[in-house]
Amino acid sequence: MISLPLIFSVIVISLSVIFPIYYTYKKRFEENRINEKIKEAKYVSEEEKIRVYINNINQQTRDRFNNHN
Repeated sequence: MISLPLIFSVIVISLSVIFPIYYTYKKRFEENRINEKIKEAKYVSEEEKIRVYINNINQQTRDRFNNHN
């Protein structure tokens, strides 16, 4: 009879230790994933800005040479 409350208490204590560790790990993993997406989005937006800038310069150059002909 004494073993049943002992087993129950060990299970409760174990879960009270495991769950906070699990949720902390899960939260940290989610934050890292979000930060990686933000970094990737910043990189893509910078590439897009550069591409638009180069396309504008190319179009200006084409217009300049088309006007001379």
